[in-house]
Amino acid sequence: MCVAAAEGLMAQLDWDPASVEVLVFVSQDADYVLLATACVMQNRLGLPTSAAAFDVSLGGSGYAYGLWIAAPPMGGSTARAGLVLCGDNATR
Repeated sequence: MCVAAAEGLMAQLDWDPASVEVLVFVSQDADYVLLATACVMQNRLGLPTSAAAFDVSLGGSGYAYGLWIAAPPMGGSTARAGLVLCGDNATR
């Protein structure tokens, strides 16, 4: 779900995937036991391997916390674009 949403958003904003330097994935459900879901998304979206990509395991306030985590790299560096993706699969 998040990959499709990110693809649509990047197309709408005319973002080159190479410009995304931060990817934060917020979820209560881990899609993978050891591999961060953000890293899988990073690959599927064609983001550079130099982009910071990591998961945040949190519910309710997860979106706000994810924005708070992504803000310093975006504001204090030359980072051009970042994605905060939130998704949960309550039933499988």
